[in-house]
Amino acid sequence: MSRRLVIANRFEIGDESRDLLNRGSVGNVYRGLDTQTGRPVAVKMLKPDLIAGNPELVARFIREGDALHQLNHPNIVKMIAAIQDKGRYYLITEYIHGSSLRELLEARGALPVPEALEIAIPVASALTHAHQHGIIHRDLKPANILLAEDGTPYLTDFSVAYIADSTRLTRTGTRLGTVNYFSPEACNGERLDERADVWAMGVILYEMLTGSRPFAGRTIGETAMAILTRPLPALSRLCPEASPTLIELIEGMLEKDRYKRIPRMQLVEEGLRLEAALYRRGSASR
Repeated sequence: MSRRLVIANRFEIGDESRDLLNRGSVGNVYRGLDTQTGRPVAVKMLKPDLIAGNPELVARFIREGDALHQLNHPNIVKMIAAIQDKGRYYLITEYIHGSSLRELLEARGALPVPEALEIAIPVASALTHAHQHGIIHRDLKPANILLAEDGTPYLTDFSVAYIADSTRLTRTGTRLGTVNYFSPEACNGERLDERADVWAMGVILYEMLTGSRPFAGRTIGETAMAILTRPLPALSRLCPEASPTLIELIEGMLEKDRYKRIPRMQLVEEGLRLEAALYRRGSASR
């Protein structure tokens, strides 16, 4: 049975079951309509049963809206509204018609180096922009990188982002995000900075080039232990097409000691742009 939902007399979900885009631990995302503009939107709805007795979830939800409001970048989903309506909470963003990097990797496995760079560079640029505004994503993973029909990547889901000038909502020792892309310091429950995003971006790059994550286990505990203790599998063996400088860049992003890791996403972005230019130059000379 169709259940039409109208939010704040402006945004409309025609059928919650049909228009469901993604289920999350904190809230579900639906395709909706902005009745003022006639454009499709993405509606993130906080699960009402999680709100009771847990004000931190509401604060995290509102914080994602605050984060997106501060960011204006061509590869970050645009924020439209953060709404509390009839006791429920909604985050309205632009709707990206396409799929996610996770779906692309599941369908195709490893990507050619130039294609991986085409995705990675705009994402690194988006993260550089976020970091310059004091925002760390902290949940960077392929599912949070949307790919439009023309292939343009968009970074989304800042619900666990840390805004430098906001009240810190999580205590030291609290783990947020997805363990597969956790940095070693995240596994240890330490306070995170932008180097945690550098690590996660390194894992994503490695996965795009090889079709598998560098550190994996059968359980959350095994995965965390692999991140903390297991050496990085040789990228040169798994992706012979990667240049020595690209391998060096990714290895620098995946240093377990964050004080030895590449410290800023801007340096990652610059390195990736240089690699793309070298690959284009090499292709033109062949």
